[in-house]
Amino acid sequence: MLVFLAQEGFRIGEVAVRHAPRRYGRSKYGVRRFYEGLFDFLSVFFITRFAHSPLYFFGFYGLLAFLLGLLIAWLLFPVLPAAPAVDLISGEAVLISIYQVLIGVAMGFILQLVFGVFIIAGQGIAMAMGLGFASAVDPQN
Repeated sequence: MLVFLAQEGFRIGEVAVRHAPRRYGRSKYGVRRFYEGLFDFLSVFFITRFAHSPLYFFGFYGLLAFLLGLLIAWLLFPVLPAAPAVDLISGEAVLISIYQVLIGVAMGFILQLVFGVFIIAGQGIAMAMGLGFASAVDPQN
C-alpha cells in the first residue's frame, strides 16, 4: 500500500514507537508470514511494473512458450509418421474437417469449465472476505 501512495506523490516516513514486551499469546511471525510477504511483494512488483504495459511480461513468456513449442515440434517432426494424403475435395476431407472443428469446440468448452471453476472460487473467497457487497453494488459487474 505504501508503494502505491509513494507513486501518487505522498511522503512516506517512519515514526518511532515504544513497544511493550509480549505477555500473552504467540507471535504471528513465522514461515507462513514469509510466504504471505513474498506474495504481497510479487503483487506489488507486477502491479507497479506491468500495470500499464502487461505485454512486456506476458509477451516475453508467450514468446518463450512459442519458441519452446517450435523447438519440440522441430525435434519430433522426423520421428512422427507421415500424414496420409487426402484429396481436398472429397468426403473424407470434409469428415476430417468436421472432426477437427468438434475437437476444437470440445477443448474450448473444457477450458471454459476450468476457468469457470476459478472464477466461482474467486467469488466465493471474495464473499468470505466481505468483498461480495462491493461486487454486488458495482454497476459494471
